[in-house]
Amino acid sequence: MMKSGWKCCWLLVVALAMLFATGCKTYGPGVNDEQVHQLALLPYPAEAPYGDDYDVVVLYKKHFFRPANVELINREPRTLGPGQLWVNQQYVARIDEPIKIGTGNKIKLTRFINYYREPFPVGLFFNPDSSEPVVLVELYDPTTDLRHRLYVQDPTLRATLD
Repeated sequence: MMKSGWKCCWLLVVALAMLFATGCKTYGPGVNDEQVHQLALLPYPAEAPYGDDYDVVVLYKKHFFRPANVELINREPRTLGPGQLWVNQQYVARIDEPIKIGTGNKIKLTRFINYYREPFPVGLFFNPDSSEPVVLVELYDPTTDLRHRLYVQDPTLRATLD
């Protein structure tokens, strides 16, 4: 009798490990099914012309136990937005609050949704290789129909004096 109890417990642990290893799709905080549907319907504004590049640094922060964030460091003399923030020309999130001057503008990458209703892939503890790099971030303003590139900084780069 005791052996069957351990066997069930072992099977439960294996099933949970497989569930985490396959990479559960979780959306960021504040993103419900209706918002996912609306974001998936937004086409990438490929035909929109580029405006001036904004002096905003995008830091991609990976975390081992929780989804990754991007932090926007706004070095412009004004707040930016609202609009659509596009990552890698595939994943979009609506920016309703202005991007304030300075630091502290953090957004969970799982808030960004693609055409297939998938959140931005981030690697977690059981599936660290599933993450995708952030290489291009653009702020699209639908009222002016302009795209503005932001500067994506590789977090592995370190300044040296050599």
